[in-house]
Amino acid sequence: MPAFYLDTSALVKRYLTEQGSEVVDSLFQPESQSDLLTTFYLTILEIHSAITRLAKGGQLRQRMADRILSKFRQDVDDRILVLPINNQIGRLALLVVRDYKLRAADALHLATTLNYRSYYSEVTNVFVASDGELLEAAKLANLAILDPTDSAAGEQLAALRA
Repeated sequence: MPAFYLDTSALVKRYLTEQGSEVVDSLFQPESQSDLLTTFYLTILEIHSAITRLAKGGQLRQRMADRILSKFRQDVDDRILVLPINNQIGRLALLVVRDYKLRAADALHLATTLNYRSYYSEVTNVFVASDGELLEAAKLANLAILDPTDSAAGEQLAALRA
């Protein structure tokens, strides 16, 4: 059973059809119920902000935005463990910024994963994102990575689950 940390750049693909959406959707299939899906509280805010701003800008109809946010909230309730922020993550994020030169939000996502990986040490911890700079930092931090937009992502996901 892998533990997948879903960065906003990947998770949004569940709700907006983009390259890599099919890989992210496969994480939510019934046969993957034994997989642990996690994210950070900041992701909740980022997804809501992105969808709300798309509706405000006219790229999404309000009715569609409401449906997307409803589906997102249902996924959070049913499948996604939302990891909280704490002082330890804040301190670790400062080190992540120093070591990997990441933007603040990305540093918080990576710090959260690094902080909680010790709780899930018996499984493979996989950082799922579509941001190249963030994926590179996660790889340097010795995390398994999955980029849903990579052409081999489906095969990589199958291998991680094997």
